[in-house]
Amino acid sequence: DLQFGGLCLRAHAPIVKAMGILSCAHLLFSHFQLVVCYPDVYALELRGNFLGILHSPTTSSDGSPEVSIPLHAKILLMLYKQVTPTKRRLLLIENIPQALAGCLYAV
Repeated sequence: DLQFGGLCLRAHAPIVKAMGILSCAHLLFSHFQLVVCYPDVYALELRGNFLGILHSPTTSSDGSPEVSIPLHAKILLMLYKQVTPTKRRLLLIENIPQALAGCLYAV
């Protein structure tokens, strides 16, 4: 999202620069809205996406390697995370306006 805004800001056309400013403003506003209006939802999304990577163990408590999860189970878990109500709400708030701006930029 920020890359799109930066790309628009570097353009020569004033209308495209305005799109870049609006894109960056939307990014700030949408994250501010998520933090203020839905703090627990936002925290859960951050925890699910980023903190698990930092805190995931590579060995079990007794020092033996962790049991690997079958590929089909990993895929099902990944697909489930994409259709939860929380994920859908976050997509509507953040990504849909950015996608529309990207389509306008392409035209």
